[in-house]
Parts: sequence; structure tokens; C-alpha cells
Amino acid sequence: MNKLIVVALVGLLLMGSVSAYYCIYEEDNNAVKEFKYRINVIALENDLSNGLTPEAIYLKLKYFSPCKK
Repeated sequence: MNKLIVVALVGLLLMGSVSAYYCIYEEDNNAVKEFKYRINVIALENDLSNGLTPEAIYLKLKYFSPCKK
């Protein structure tokens, strides 16, 4: 049972690490903000197409996002 949990967590991390989300900061210029926004949309679509549920994406952002909250 413990092996299954570890394998599931590693799988989620590997699948989740394929697409990264970029932090958009206030000091970014408009071109950088637009670029980061488009990359984030592509990453989100990629996560959804790879079977991640919205709840899994939320957890990924909550616990693994490098952005300051």
C-alpha cells in the first residue's frame, strides 16, 4: 500500500513537472506579461489534456508554485 502511494505521488510530480507555470509580476512590462500569460494558458491546457483534474491543478499550484502569495 505504501509503495502505491509513493508511486502515485512520484507520477503526479513527474506529470506535473512537465508543465510549469510562470509568475506574472507587477514590474514585468506588458510584453513579458503577455508572454507569461500565453505560456501559462498552454501549460494549463497541457495539464488538462494529460488528465489532471482542476482539483489536482489547484493542489499543484498551492503546494509547488514558486510565486509569492
